[in-house]
Amino acid sequence: MKILSVTFENINALKGRWQINFDQPPLDKSGIFVICGPTGAGKTSILDAITLALYGETDRLQRKGIENIMTRHTSECFCEVEFQVNNTTYRSHWSIRRSRGKPDGKVQVPKRILYDLNASEPIVAADKIKYVQDKIESLTGLDYKRFSRSMMLAQGRFAEFLNAPDRERAELLEKMTGTDIYSLISKKAFEITRLEKEKLHDIETRKKAIETLSSAEIQTFENEMKSISVQSSQQKKALKSLLDEKDVWLRLESLTKEKHQIEQNLSTVRQQETAMKKDLIRLQKARQAREYRSELDTVNGLDLRIMEMKHQIDTMNAQLLTHKNELDNLTQLHTQAQKQFNTVKQEQTRLAPVIQKTEILDRELKHINTQLNDIQNNIAKITAKCASIDSHLKETTTRQQSLQKQYQEMKEWLEAHDYDHHLSEHIPYIEANLQDIQEIRNQYKDRKTQAKSLEKTHVDLQKQRTQRSEQHKKDLRQMQTCQKQIKDCEYQLRKQQGDQPLEDLELQRNAAQSQLHLLEQLKKMSRQYLDCQRTIKGCRKSLKKNVLSGYHCKKSLMKINLSINQEENTLKALEQAVHHEMLVAHYEDHRKSLTKDSPCPLCGSCDHPYVQNKKKSSQTQIQKEYDKKKKDLSDLIKKRETQNTEHARFESTSTNHVHTLLQYNQTQNQILEDWGRQISECQFSIDIKEQATIDKLLRETRNRLTILQSRYQQSRKLTEQRQNLKNTYQEIKDNHYKGNDEIKTLDFQINQVYRDIQELSETCVALKNRGEKIAQSAKEKLSRFHLGVPEFGKEADFIQALNQRVRDYTDTQKKSQSMHQEMQQLSQSIHEYQIELKSLSKQLLDLQGVEKQQLDQHKTMQQERFQLLGDKEPEQEKKRLQTEIQKYEIQIQEYQTSHFNLDKKYTAQMILTKSKQEELSGLQKTYEQSCKALISEIAPKGFQSIAELQKAMMSSEESQRIQTQYDQIRKTIDQEEVRYKDITASITKESSYDFSHDSLDTLTEKINQHEQSLENYAKRIGSLEQLLLEDARSKKVRQTIQKELTIQKHNYKRWTDLNNLIGSANGNAFRSFAQGLTLNRLIEYSNIHLQRLSDRYVLQRPDSQSLSMNIMDTYQANAMRPTDTLSGGESFLVSLSMALGLSDLAGNNIRLESLFLDEGFGALDDETLETALNAIERLNHSGKMIGVISHIETLKERIPVHVEVTKIAGGISRLDIVGQ
Repeated sequence: MKILSVTFENINALKGRWQINFDQPPLDKSGIFVICGPTGAGKTSILDAITLALYGETDRLQRKGIENIMTRHTSECFCEVEFQVNNTTYRSHWSIRRSRGKPDGKVQVPKRILYDLNASEPIVAADKIKYVQDKIESLTGLDYKRFSRSMMLAQGRFAEFLNAPDRERAELLEKMTGTDIYSLISKKAFEITRLEKEKLHDIETRKKAIETLSSAEIQTFENEMKSISVQSSQQKKALKSLLDEKDVWLRLESLTKEKHQIEQNLSTVRQQETAMKKDLIRLQKARQAREYRSELDTVNGLDLRIMEMKHQIDTMNAQLLTHKNELDNLTQLHTQAQKQFNTVKQEQTRLAPVIQKTEILDRELKHINTQLNDIQNNIAKITAKCASIDSHLKETTTRQQSLQKQYQEMKEWLEAHDYDHHLSEHIPYIEANLQDIQEIRNQYKDRKTQAKSLEKTHVDLQKQRTQRSEQHKKDLRQMQTCQKQIKDCEYQLRKQQGDQPLEDLELQRNAAQSQLHLLEQLKKMSRQYLDCQRTIKGCRKSLKKNVLSGYHCKKSLMKINLSINQEENTLKALEQAVHHEMLVAHYEDHRKSLTKDSPCPLCGSCDHPYVQNKKKSSQTQIQKEYDKKKKDLSDLIKKRETQNTEHARFESTSTNHVHTLLQYNQTQNQILEDWGRQISECQFSIDIKEQATIDKLLRETRNRLTILQSRYQQSRKLTEQRQNLKNTYQEIKDNHYKGNDEIKTLDFQINQVYRDIQELSETCVALKNRGEKIAQSAKEKLSRFHLGVPEFGKEADFIQALNQRVRDYTDTQKKSQSMHQEMQQLSQSIHEYQIELKSLSKQLLDLQGVEKQQLDQHKTMQQERFQLLGDKEPEQEKKRLQTEIQKYEIQIQEYQTSHFNLDKKYTAQMILTKSKQEELSGLQKTYEQSCKALISEIAPKGFQSIAELQKAMMSSEESQRIQTQYDQIRKTIDQEEVRYKDITASITKESSYDFSHDSLDTLTEKINQHEQSLENYAKRIGSLEQLLLEDARSKKVRQTIQKELTIQKHNYKRWTDLNNLIGSANGNAFRSFAQGLTLNRLIEYSNIHLQRLSDRYVLQRPDSQSLSMNIMDTYQANAMRPTDTLSGGESFLVSLSMALGLSDLAGNNIRLESLFLDEGFGALDDETLETALNAIERLNHSGKMIGVISHIETLKERIPVHVEVTKIAGGISRLDIVGQ
């Protein structure tokens, strides 16, 4: 893969449109260039543009958000990259914009397009985000992470990797190579194995918990059920015969009871007919009296008016007496309130000077309390401070004594170890000699080991070359087979698709799916519309019925209200008449108490003829009529309430129907609007009621969709098959090229190993001679300090012990000086504490004396204040007096107002009473005239008085009731006589049945016995059936669990095997293995690049169990040393080779012809920088286009072509391409 050009607009600080052509002068001729500029100018933005155009993401985009990649105060940005893969050129486009083209608009969804540039005009290869992403990954073989690792190289991470310990190196290797997935796989395998074991245990537990019946028990239960079924059938036949006989007994008993009841009814009805004779006579008399109904109502009305008027006059007289008493009471209350007001006024004048003096004393007492609080607080603070100082003084004295003892001990130790004072000057020389000895010993041992290892490696390389040659021939045969399969697949695809691409088939399928969804919605809306129409029709019918019923109910209600008004008027007149009779009855009670020859208290007469001749009368006709009217009125009121409730129910129901109609009309209109909107989107016109047409279109659309779906799936399957074959061909081809490179590499390695074996033998002899000389020199230096050369491997411990002796002496000397200074400071602090403690004690005595004086003064003033006002507060006392004065003033004013109003009301009441008395006299005269006229009219009809006429009166309802009751009695008599004849005949017929039992009780007892037996049989059969059913279910469940157990055992075994191989709770098992393989491949790729950069060094792993690495120096007889001992230039070469190795590893066997290095040259010295530049120039010779991101001036001088990023005002930068 090669990057040809990048074009972008408004990316970060690079505002405007910019283009860099890597395949045109001056960049194409140099092959290597520098992207330079100050920090923050926008150098990395160029790399952001490349990754955005290809993969739609970048590290900074993930951190900041998509809107922050766009230059500020702009509304759109884009990136385009032209790249070449396998001699085919493509252009990838990425862009975003803000809504309405405004800089502050909402960020829209990114747009991505991939063009194929091999034709005369660009062809769109993909235009959706997912398809573009998949297409680019398919073409390049790289996803975003692999592309970042393979083409955007950061050497700083590898420099850190080379010098890190094993644990940190493992973490860095995961981050660089993305192998953290193996740790997750190891943990997941361990966790799933644990869960599968728990599932297996649960299944075994459930299986053990299920119990089943044996075959013998099942056979016993089935035989018992058959026996019980036979007995139950016999019992049912006997029971049926007994139940039939019982029915005859019950019918005969019922007919006998009914006959007796009819005889009783006939007797009762004939008695009622005899009792009705008196009512019939009353009915005839009432019909004669009904002619004078209006005159009688007039007389009764006048009598009631007179009685009401008298009652009103009595009430007015009682009110006048009440008003008079109230006036006298108000006068007394006013006098009392005035006296209380004067008393409170005098008390206020007396207490005024006492309250004023008390307030002055309260202010002085408050001031003294404040002073006392301040003094007491100061005393507490000084006391606490004295205690603190005393504590510090004791601690300081103790510390001084302890330091004095330690200082004396250290002084004695320093005098005893004075010889260690000069030891530190000789340690560097001793350490240098020992390191030389240790290094020569290690080198000699390593060379011997390396010689043996290289001899074995030489044999292994010969075998690998033979295997690789055979694999090379096999790859050629597989490539020919893949090409033939690809042609066959393309022929089948053209046959299936014709000239139509897969995207068009997908569009047709999606269009058919959309049309099918639309037709299903239309069918649902049509069904809803027809349901609404039926509901509306039903609601209208119910509404019409309810309105008509409500009208009739309202009409009935008006009639009832009219009847109630009439009855109320009649009831008022009757109530007046009853009141009059009650007055007469009151006088009769007085007459009963009169005795012969005793004077009457009313008239004084001793003759009492009324008592002798008057008989005690029962309830009068007026009272009966009044009670009846009252009951009739109560019935009418209840009937009106019932009609009101019914009318309200009809109105509520009608309102609900109206609301329902409105709601369904609105729903129907909404459905029609939705229907019109949906119809406008499709290509045909359908009426909402044509469900048959919709069903036909649905069937056609489903058939068409099935055909399109089949074609699309077959075409897609062939396309995927072709792509898989191409990928396989490409993979075999890449392996073929890789095999060629590996064969060449193996030839080189075989020759190199042979030369290394010879060099190692010569190096071992030289190292042995050199070591003996250095050991003799070290022995002479150590003898000055009475020390000998340490044993092999203990040199570091020996030097560490010497350094520790020097550090102990130095630290003890410093501590001694520090303790001496601290002791002097502690003596000074003790002196200062003693002075401060003495001063505070004096202040405390002064404050205590002042406190005593203030307390005496406070006690004197408290006594004086108590003598004046006691415990009362002055302000509250003033408020109390003022409140009482205001209260009595208000009471006096209220009493005066009430007296005036009541006097006015009393005068008006007297005038009204006099007017009512005059009106009563006129009514009494009219009543007497009406009574005389009515008596003269009723005398010829046989009525001697108005009371007799009133008694004969009868309401129309009562007369109708009497007549109806009499007719009903006659009708009942006729019906009961007919029924009596029929029942007598039925009893005769039922008595002829042949009974097997003497009585119904004996028969019932026999039936109960049979029913109990049948119930017992049914319970036993149900119990047995339930046992067998539960057993069958248990066996079925047990079989299911057994199958589940077999499957689970198989699953558990598979996961246990996998867990034994790679599983662990912390993920280390598989991660360590995978990281070792990854590191081996990385070292293999890195050595290939390292040989191109410098033939001196080779990376190796000394131990397969760890991630440590050594570097082999071929110029030093293949000497091995750790990577953390590399110099700056050496570290750069190794880091660069590992970065390139990771590029090959992440490149997925894709040839990468473009690289960008972000290595951080700023930390290198001049010599190391020169080495780095030479390595980069040698790397360019391999045919790669290399871009180096840096701001080092030396790079600009060595590399002639620059892409310069320059800052402009306002945070904007520009871009220039400079070629010298």
